[in-house]
Amino acid sequence: TGGEGSYNLESGELTVENEIIGDEGTGSFSQTGGTHTVNQTLTLGKSTGGKGSYALTAGELTANNEIIGGEGIGSFTQTGGTQTVNQALTLGESTGSEGKYELQSGLLEAGYIIVGHDGEGLMTQTGGNIEVAQYISIGDRLGSGQYDISDGTLVADQMYVGNQGEGVVNQTGGSVLLT
Repeated sequence: TGGEGSYNLESGELTVENEIIGDEGTGSFSQTGGTHTVNQTLTLGKSTGGKGSYALTAGELTANNEIIGGEGIGSFTQTGGTQTVNQALTLGESTGSEGKYELQSGLLEAGYIIVGHDGEGLMTQTGGNIEVAQYISIGDRLGSGQYDISDGTLVADQMYVGNQGEGVVNQTGGSVLLT
């Protein structure tokens, strides 16, 4: 509690099994190049009181699962590069958590995306491309989720808005393609 940590990846390769950024304290990760691989789960803001942030500017990030706002607060900003989440990308996993994802440019690939599972989730897309193999669920269970798109492209098999929770989509531009 109260701890602070930061990691800057400019080039080279970083491979880990699981990664937590902001467990009970504050953590930040900045990637401006290189290759970052998380074999299992990447979590931002894991515990209550934890705050984790990730900034992807360039390079490649791959994780099996990604949780932005486990029980705490997590935020992810992508202004370039490529992120691949093989299975679930979840924003706001638990009650009381907050997860935010902002895509300005670059590519985000995911098996499926949950915006507001049991917590609060916000996904903002002002550019770039999101490719979802299965579905995107906004307001999944007890949570509230919001997806705002003003530019860029979202391609998904299905979209659920207010699956069991509260969901809102605001589209002021860009393309949403549900195949």
